[in-house]
Amino acid sequence: MFIIIIIICVIADILLIINVIKSNVYIKPIECWVEIHQSKSETNSAVYCFTYYPIFTGKCHPNEAINVILKIYQEQILKSKIDITQIEVYLKLNQTDNQIEEHLGYFFQYAEGRPFRDENVNQASWKYFNYEQSGIDNYLAAGNWEHQYEWRSDLEFDFDKLHEYAPWVIQRWNEVNLKPLTEEFKERINWNLRYIESKPKLKPWQENLENQSYKNPMAFKDLEIVNEAIQKIVEPDRKIEKVKDIKDFLPMFKSYFRDLGF
Repeated sequence: MFIIIIIICVIADILLIINVIKSNVYIKPIECWVEIHQSKSETNSAVYCFTYYPIFTGKCHPNEAINVILKIYQEQILKSKIDITQIEVYLKLNQTDNQIEEHLGYFFQYAEGRPFRDENVNQASWKYFNYEQSGIDNYLAAGNWEHQYEWRSDLEFDFDKLHEYAPWVIQRWNEVNLKPLTEEFKERINWNLRYIESKPKLKPWQENLENQSYKNPMAFKDLEIVNEAIQKIVEPDRKIEKVKDIKDFLPMFKSYFRDLGF
């Protein structure tokens, strides 16, 4: 177990997160949870998937009206506004001495260089990056409001993200804010209502990790539920953008989500 903890810290050292979001509520990364998965192996080596869950204090939808409705949904259904994201790290470990044989790479939802406040984020944007991508001074950054990620090297040519959404927070995970994700804790935070698949997305034993893909059909279920509520409570063809567009409907949204009763 001690060896595993050391490995976690070594990998976590690489996963620096920039928070580049700007809103009326300052959103920042607060801690990181981790799960460890071992793939099937017939040799002395085994591939491990370390799934990290960087946790943000919340997220801010670009549409002001939808953002408020989303917050009501979170309060009534999830009982929390925290935003949970995923980053997978794959490595090969020698099972005799528990030493790392090979760092394979990273798998996460890639922000694809789109504008930070683009509402149409791509839920199928999971992408694999070789270990070499995390070279010196290259770390992960929140690339959009949905907290999909980009590399710092991507942002060097995106001055809007580096400056318009400053100030940014650089977060290094350590033994204080890096925590194991347990089943008891999942139950406490209503994990089953968050539509997150907490299992490795790639199949290392099939080789060619770069060519593998993943899509979670439930990834944006929360926004689907919010949009369904808007269609039922507000006139279907009415365009909403500002809080004033929905202020008369807020009690109805609260009752709707409360009565949804998952």
